[in-house]
Amino acid sequence: MKNFIKITIVLLVVVALIGGFFATSYNGLVNANGLLLKVNYKEDMI
Repeated sequence: MKNFIKITIVLLVVVALIGGFFATSYNGLVNANGLLLKVNYKEDMI
């Protein structure tokens, strides 16, 4: 039973790390796209 609990905790940690990585990389992509759109928009106005 103790081994089962250990495995469960390890799986939760791994899932949390993977989820956090995908969340941050997704936010980074969105922010990068937003910056590119702003730059292009400013160039069009000039």
